[in-house]
Amino acid sequence: MVAPRRTDIASAWYSASFNVGIAGGPLVGGVVLSTLGVRFNPLVGGVLVLLGLVVVIVESRAAPPPIAAR
Repeated sequence: MVAPRRTDIASAWYSASFNVGIAGGPLVGGVVLSTLGVRFNPLVGGVLVLLGLVVVIVESRAAPPPIAAR
């Protein structure tokens, strides 16, 4: 994220996304554990990792090329 004059906003987004990850992991794990059982936790975790990799790959291919330094 580029925010040349608003570094406080960029820092807030970073902190908020980190906190969502901290809260979301145990939430998903608890739901999977209570509904599907302990054997499915690694499977769901692997699926989430694969989804994250897909997002990273798609985002890196969709991003515009960097501006050359002058």
